[in-house]
Amino acid sequence: AGIGLYQHHGVSLAGDDHYVIYGRYTSDDGGHSPTLRDPAADFGAGERQNVTVMTNNGAGFTTGGTGSITTPNEADAIISPSGRLMLTRLGSPRGQTGFVLRRLNVTRTGSAVSLTAPIIGRFCGTGAKGHISFDERWFVYHHYITDADATELGFTGPDDPAFAAYRTRGAANSYLVDLRTGARTRITNMQPGQYALFPHFRSDGWIYMIVRTAGATPEHVVASDAALHIP
Repeated sequence: AGIGLYQHHGVSLAGDDHYVIYGRYTSDDGGHSPTLRDPAADFGAGERQNVTVMTNNGAGFTTGGTGSITTPNEADAIISPSGRLMLTRLGSPRGQTGFVLRRLNVTRTGSAVSLTAPIIGRFCGTGAKGHISFDERWFVYHHYITDADATELGFTGPDDPAFAAYRTRGAANSYLVDLRTGARTRITNMQPGQYALFPHFRSDGWIYMIVRTAGATPEHVVASDAALHIP
């Protein structure tokens, strides 16, 4: 009857059942020390995601059954606020290749839970576990800077002397992705040793994230209204 780490929570639009999703996950150092790549994504063909239904009994919530579904080479799953969408990281033995969006259909008959999850979107890019907005228009994630990001950040390339500190101290930026178009927007510009991490949406569309400097205190919580300014 247990629910595994790391779980993510959604609520049905009918307002009764709650859904908790969990499966294989990858740990994330979070910039406590120089972090030079995104979390590992060596996911296999037999990866499975589990959804436990939590039923309101009037005094609290009880477990109403668990269903599972195979998501080949996908893990680090999260569920959207309404419980209708599932976002995973797509991996391979060579590392992450993108994100996959699925429509999550949960059917419960008594304690029996069945799932279907057809793919409705694929997004290029690498990064850590995502988070979907309350209006389900966007998702956000953080990405650790590597040589492949040098040009995007305005350098001539990874061998640019001005980029050298990123290769030793690391850094992470947060990104906003439009689920309708796939357009990706970088919403932070962190300097070497600075990490903008774990972006999450508030219900009004503001994005909150942790910003830390490796080996230093204090940490900060930073807010962005980037999603409110894009048509």
